[in-house]
Amino acid sequence: MANPVDITGKRYGKLVAIKYVGNSKWLCKCDCGNEHIVKTSYLNNGDTKSCGKCSRAIDMTGKRFGKLTVIRRSEDKPTKRGDGMVMWECLCDCGRTIVTTRTELIKGFKKDCGCSRDYHEVVGEKFGRLTVLKIIPAGTLSSYIHAECRCECGKITHPPVRRLMDGSVKSCGCLSLDKMAQSNTKHNMSGRRLHHIWKGMNQRCSNPNNTSFEYYGGRGIMVCEEWKGKHGFENFYKWSMNNGYTEGLTIDRIDVNGNYEPNNCRWVDCETQFYNKTNNTIVNVYGEKLNVKQISEKYGIPKSTIRGRLDRGITDESRLLYKGNLGELK
Repeated sequence: MANPVDITGKRYGKLVAIKYVGNSKWLCKCDCGNEHIVKTSYLNNGDTKSCGKCSRAIDMTGKRFGKLTVIRRSEDKPTKRGDGMVMWECLCDCGRTIVTTRTELIKGFKKDCGCSRDYHEVVGEKFGRLTVLKIIPAGTLSSYIHAECRCECGKITHPPVRRLMDGSVKSCGCLSLDKMAQSNTKHNMSGRRLHHIWKGMNQRCSNPNNTSFEYYGGRGIMVCEEWKGKHGFENFYKWSMNNGYTEGLTIDRIDVNGNYEPNNCRWVDCETQFYNKTNNTIVNVYGEKLNVKQISEKYGIPKSTIRGRLDRGITDESRLLYKGNLGELK
């Protein structure tokens, strides 16, 4: 058998490879200090990027960030993967509570509930093509303070105030469309995230060689004519900009058995889409609700083994998590 490729010292997400332990596995150290043995293939394809325990190892309760004191880990919003996306409930000195992430607190993006600054002072101001009509308090649309704005094209949009003030939002999306129209290329968006989403959507519905075809085109799921062909991406882009697309959101079909079309699609965060998948299996393991991938990473059992046991109706933790042959158990 050929010697394994030496990846000692190489980083994979939060993991750094320490030494080869045999059987195509490496001992890795996580940024949180935990050591974790991972298959080389899991590291290379990005399936495993942390020890899976660091989100539970870092307790923010009682810590103070500006005017915010962390009260507890939020229960009203399920935890996303990675400790940077765990939601924490914080009490502001003014008495108001907000829910935000560890990353927002650590990096100083959140220092209060918004009471330190009267954002109403920007009402009437113009940012790019947007004129601020009113301020929407944090907790209404999200944990951020938003502004209701009228764009020069007449459309009403609701961007976060901080994105207006740092210049990252200048229009409802029509500015990008105008720049696109002025470009010498068809849409000038090749290589951009939205173009990758559009391309992937069409590929998994129409290309039998695509690895996901059996779950989409193979099940009869199609992309509407409006989003295909010569002007397909331009139409998809306009729909996306008019229906809440921002970086970080993913496209989701409301009816998981329906087609990709305007009336059946929406832009959601990964958490919402996670719970809308047809192949998502959630299991209660010692009080935690985990999916197959999370169980595999946490307990070091192949996903195929877990799926097989679940298919046979095995949900008891002692049998589901047994690392040997179930025939050995009495």
